Amino acid sequence: MSTEESPPQISLRDYIDMHITAIEKNMRLMEEQRKLLLGMVHAESELLAKNIEARFLAIDKATALAAAAIDRRLESMNEFRAEIAKLQGTFIPRLETMALLKAIDDRIEAQRLNYEKAHDDVLGSISDMRVTISHTMTIEAHEARYTQLQQLINDLRESRSESSGKFSGASALWGYIVAIAGIALALVFHFIK
Repeated sequence: MSTEESPPQISLRDYIDMHITAIEKNMRLMEEQRKLLLGMVHAESELLAKNIEARFLAIDKATALAAAAIDRRLESMNEFRAEIAKLQGTFIPRLETMALLKAIDDRIEAQRLNYEKAHDDVLGSISDMRVTISHTMTIEAHEARYTQLQQLINDLRESRSESSGKFSGASALWGYIVAIAGIALALVFHFIK
């Protein structure tokens, strides 16, 4: 004999009532969880709103501080401009500079003419020397002498270009000053945004 116990017998109505009661209980629990979640969402949204408001206040304060810093920088730039204007008064006038540069150019031209005359004299001497020493001097020696003379010519040309380059250096300085001021203003406007 088997002593198996059989499950208790429940009527269909009781079974359905049990399930409906369980479902209603689950629905009440879900409603409580929904209300709890809604309360949490509401609290989080209030906290987020407070954080956003605090950030806006911090941004407003930072903007005010940045504006004050820019005002101070602009004041110092105005002082810098005044110093530059004061310095410009100590610079040599353009007409005097042009006169000095013309005098330098005239001297360089005179030296060039003297050099060309000396060069022509040297070439004449060389051709005379070729005739007299053509038997004792090698082609390499002639080429070396010619190279030396070419080097002298190049040195004179270089000295002339250096003296004209000094004038363009002053223009480059002003270009650098304007570029630095432009970069400073760009940085200021970048940090303002």
